[in-house]
Amino acid sequence: MAAKLTENDWKTNSAKCKIKSVALQKAIADYEKLDDEESHDELLDAIADIKNEALDLKKAKDVTANPAAVKYVAEIIAAAEAEHREVTKDKTEAEKAAKKVTAAAGAAAAKSNASGNGEDDVMGKDSTVGKFVAMALHQLKGNQDLEYEFIVCDAKPVPAVMVAKKITATHKAMLSEATGSQKFLHVGLCWFEDGHIVFEPETPTSGLVSKLKSALQRHTGKKHAVRVGDESSEEETAPANSPRDVVSATKTVAEDAGVAAARPVPELAKAPDVWNDTCDTLLDEIKALGKAVRTQCANEPANFTKEIDGYMQKLESRIEKFGLKLSKSLSKANEAEDAAARKAELNNAKGIIAQTIRDVKPLAVVIDENPFVKTNFTGELTSGLTKAAQAITKGLAA
Repeated sequence: MAAKLTENDWKTNSAKCKIKSVALQKAIADYEKLDDEESHDELLDAIADIKNEALDLKKAKDVTANPAAVKYVAEIIAAAEAEHREVTKDKTEAEKAAKKVTAAAGAAAAKSNASGNGEDDVMGKDSTVGKFVAMALHQLKGNQDLEYEFIVCDAKPVPAVMVAKKITATHKAMLSEATGSQKFLHVGLCWFEDGHIVFEPETPTSGLVSKLKSALQRHTGKKHAVRVGDESSEEETAPANSPRDVVSATKTVAEDAGVAAARPVPELAKAPDVWNDTCDTLLDEIKALGKAVRTQCANEPANFTKEIDGYMQKLESRIEKFGLKLSKSLSKANEAEDAAARKAELNNAKGIIAQTIRDVKPLAVVIDENPFVKTNFTGELTSGLTKAAQAITKGLAA
């Protein structure tokens, strides 16, 4: 199998090939931490670092004398070049889309100013942004099984928001043009439930309810019931009730009164390792499936088998990424020195579990229904998430 630009792949294969490179491992780890929200230039720089370190390693004596090592390092270089092409293509498409949106938004602004309506139309209910958001909300309210992505452009005096099936560079360019701001929060998920538009951000952010409420009212000309976590627009409280502000307030009081220390929770201390074991098992399930599929398709054309390999690699990478995200959150919660910080991170971990259930459980069903090999992906995933949730509950109760 071709090399993958993940730290787990490096550790496994470098050990097999008996080679070491702290610099290359760090470059791969740094790249793996980046996500689609990073700028294209940042992604390209990280890929270039991997390729440069791999090229240097390729010249090392312990590599040149080892055929397996030569092959693996060459695969890393090829993978980096492939990633570079992909990101460059995405960057070009994003730039083209941004130019189109900028031109369209400029024309809309000119028309708005000519009609005497002012800049509000660029974000109001008759604007392109307003029509996009209104249509998305209409679709969510009409089907409570739907989940869309959202992104907030944190602008002043009023932030902007976009809701769509998939947030793209075009949507971000549209919001930037309308607000003049390029400060974005991470993409999250939203849906309609119990009369509320429920927003689940990837990262907890203070004051998000009021920002979303203001933005939606400006975009649609109507008030909407909004909920983020346990906070809703009908019962808005001071921003200090958000997890991050609780931590901040606690630190301020700590100067005089001291901070409530986080008590040790044995289940929480074990949780990261338990979850990592689950992820290792899930990866084994995927690898077993991949092996069975390749055996079954051994006589198929090369292009077909290459496509299958690419799909299985992406599947493995996806499992590694969502596993790492929850593991890091559980570790951070366990290592928190005060109760407020721990509670904030545990609530974040709860959100990650909820997102994992929505994103991965449907995929798990498909994996277990495969005709090639028997798997228990759904059972292992459910068991692992249940144990993580129980540890979180113990931590919150401590």
